[in-house]
Amino acid sequence: MPYKVVRYLGAGRYVLVAALNVLLLAALCYFYLTEGLSDANHVTASIIVKELRLPRMLCAMGVGASLSVAGALMQGVFRNPLVEPYTMGLSGGAVLGVAIAFVSGSVAVWGSAAVTAGAAIGGLLSLVAVLLMRRCVGYDVAVMLMCGIMVSFVTSAATSVIMSMASREDLSQVVSWTVGAFSSAGWRESLFIFCVACVATPLSSLAGNALNVMSLGDEDARSLGVSPRLVSVLAFSVATLLTAFSVSVSGVVAFVGMAVPHFTRCLYCSDNRLVLPASGLLGAFVMLACDFISKSVISPKELPAGAVCAVLGGIMFTYLTLVWKKSESRFLS
Repeated sequence: MPYKVVRYLGAGRYVLVAALNVLLLAALCYFYLTEGLSDANHVTASIIVKELRLPRMLCAMGVGASLSVAGALMQGVFRNPLVEPYTMGLSGGAVLGVAIAFVSGSVAVWGSAAVTAGAAIGGLLSLVAVLLMRRCVGYDVAVMLMCGIMVSFVTSAATSVIMSMASREDLSQVVSWTVGAFSSAGWRESLFIFCVACVATPLSSLAGNALNVMSLGDEDARSLGVSPRLVSVLAFSVATLLTAFSVSVSGVVAFVGMAVPHFTRCLYCSDNRLVLPASGLLGAFVMLACDFISKSVISPKELPAGAVCAVLGGIMFTYLTLVWKKSESRFLS
């Protein structure tokens, strides 16, 4: 069979899988918005959809896409399927920044802008700490993963100390950020994170070529004109900002950035030009599905969406750890 025919058939497979993802996402959105409203009158149903469900749906999709793209970027740099914003300490740093913003009274003065700024500063400081450790210990992936987990533990401990000194009102607000939920999502935050995801998801494919070249190794990448250090810093910076913005509107949602890129590679291929945008699309679907489960499983009460993702992600983390060699060979192939 001619090479061009094989290439077109392969491209057709990717388009088919992407179209299926879009159809599943559209079907889930429709079911998410209309579930349980068949007996409600038109006015009541319209208010519920416009004021409660639609902003929550946009928020969940934006957070899922942003965290998935962030995880795919970090995995592309480290060439390791266990790396994601949560395991590298970026989410913990963002939560620490949010906690400081609440306790210091900045949120009372500046509102949601203080939450976003606190999450961004906390995430960037965690990034600096990880990069400094990387400079000391080198590029060993296993050691860098341990450094990220250590940063996560330190930021978690610092957050606990701040929570112990917070007032009851501030404490309840900080706790809501540590579990991850979309029940309080409003139009402003939802449109913000959804627009961020809509911009970051397609643009992330621009980094695909550089990450593909880096998969050959640092020396080969330099010989081909790609600076591993520059690409790593830029990818980490974008991943940190996406994580911080997500944490600022929903709190900590763990393991989405690890599991979704891995599943995307299973559905498509290891080409980062496809993995990055496809991870955003699949991440929106997964996060929306987790949020639907969280608000339906014990209705009328709700589970935190972050807890549902943590359970599913913990199972995925265990699976990847048990089949480490197989996953690593697939990732590097």
